[in-house]
Amino acid sequence: MLVGGPLGDVRILDPVTALPQARLSGAEPRGLTAVFGLPDGSVGALDEWGAVSLLGEPAPAPGAVASGLLALVDPATADVGKDLRDVVAAFPADVPGGARLTAACALPDGVAFGDDLGRVHLLVQGGRFSAPRHPAPSRGAG
Repeated sequence: MLVGGPLGDVRILDPVTALPQARLSGAEPRGLTAVFGLPDGSVGALDEWGAVSLLGEPAPAPGAVASGLLALVDPATADVGKDLRDVVAAFPADVPGGARLTAACALPDGVAFGDDLGRVHLLVQGGRFSAPRHPAPSRGAG
């Protein structure tokens, strides 16, 4: 279980006992709006200004020890989550219309963000999708 702390740190708690298992800290203290996990085990944090930070390192794939040149030669050892992490980290600057991100949640193959214009953005392995704001239901006089 991931829990955001008041100074921008993220604590990993045991889901049964709620005892702390680990703590990840960002570069600077800031209030967090949301924390989320990515499919490769990376942990992301959305701060109160709409910026995204990736904290910690992704978990290595079982049996994977290759990086650098070996990863180029043997695609099975490559970091398959790197492209998604790069897109997620850069996304706040690419939000259509200059909107500010206000919400985030993990998906099985990526992350979903909400912005201050009411839109939802999905960043998943294989693509990026945005949905326009839904109009609020009208409350007609009865």
